Amino acid sequence: MSEKFDLMARFTANAVTEIIAHRYAMPLNKAISLFSKSRVFELLINSKTELWIDNPSDIADMFDMETNGDPIDPAYYFK
Repeated sequence: MSEKFDLMARFTANAVTEIIAHRYAMPLNKAISLFSKSRVFELLINSKTELWIDNPSDIADMFDMETNGDPIDPAYYFK
C-alpha cells in the first residue's frame, strides 16, 4: 500500500484511541498503551486490511469486544 493509506490508518488509530480514552475516562496515554497492545490495533495499523476505512466508533467497539473476550463478528463491521 502507499504511504497515503498508511497515514490514513494512523489517523484512524488516533481517532479510535481518543474514543477509548473518552469511554473509559482515562488519560490519552493510558488509552494509547492499551489500544496499541490489542489485536484490533494490529489489524487497523496494517493498511492492507483496510480496517482504517471503517467508522472509528465501530473500531472502538471491536476493541471493547476484544477486551471483554467477546467474539468479533466480521459481518457486523464489514457489510
